[in-house]
Amino acid sequence: MRKYLDPVYLAVSEEAWQSRRYFEIFQSLNSLLTDIEEIERDTDNLYQLVKFKFSEGLFAEIYRNNPFKNQPEVQEHYTKFFKDKIIPELFRRFELCPGLCTPQSENSQFCKFTNELVPEDVLNEWNLLLEKCFFCNDPDLLCLVSPAASQTVMVEPDDISITEKMLVAKDVKQLFDVTDFLSQNIVDDSLRENRIKQAIGICYSQSVLRDRWNSDLTPPDYEFNENFWQSLTRGKLLNETRSYQERFIRSMTQIVYDLDIDIRKHKYQGDKIVVGRKKYTKYSADVFKMGQSNIDKRCSRIFYCKVSKKVHFYEYEPDRHAGE
Repeated sequence: MRKYLDPVYLAVSEEAWQSRRYFEIFQSLNSLLTDIEEIERDTDNLYQLVKFKFSEGLFAEIYRNNPFKNQPEVQEHYTKFFKDKIIPELFRRFELCPGLCTPQSENSQFCKFTNELVPEDVLNEWNLLLEKCFFCNDPDLLCLVSPAASQTVMVEPDDISITEKMLVAKDVKQLFDVTDFLSQNIVDDSLRENRIKQAIGICYSQSVLRDRWNSDLTPPDYEFNENFWQSLTRGKLLNETRSYQERFIRSMTQIVYDLDIDIRKHKYQGDKIVVGRKKYTKYSADVFKMGQSNIDKRCSRIFYCKVSKKVHFYEYEPDRHAGE
């Protein structure tokens, strides 16, 4: 997913500056950056997981229109806040678009954005960036982050498919790709539990917004057997495609939140899982029932039990019927 900050976060018009409407905008941006940082810091991924697409032209216009060029005393606190706090944080999260894309049509009026609070030159560069990104070969969805008020909006496009390519984030957790929390060295990773629990929590939040899952669910505590981590390595989970890994996290999320939307939970009558010296009823849930394509027919499953009412993840099998 390609991520973009609403340009009103980055530069406001002279009128907005003088009327002090910048206050709520800057506070919203500061809260957004703080929430992102907390999630990244908890998994030792600071400034690595969320980057915002940018262009050199947009950067130049934002700098030319930056609010700290004005120095009236009443606004001194906010100019310092923007210059010393917001700008340095954003620099760490900017990802320059290579600029190799070209629009497919000379008439690009159908994908313009508008906002009276954004300087015209900044808005023009923003439109140019988005126009190119809409039509480049990257299939990823475009995700726009805006303040609750004063947001930049798209002019009604002639081609309705344009709107299907863009998501306006309603929650900071929509900005994260759950697969980014799967460490390449997951067995020896001291933060492996934090990482995968973040991925599960984010997957749930995204599914509530995208798939209308019940938003009132509270997950019980859950834990991981050492064999579970070892099985991820044996099963080469990190070598799978991103879509497969997303499905794996989605299956774990349903187990944790006691859902069964598409994972075919199964309770085994005879088989047990041994934890310590005790035996517990064995459960399984699908990652894929019959693989993810006509070529890949693997039946992949996650096995778990319940220890003192806690879900206890025990093992991942990428091909349950291998060798049969």
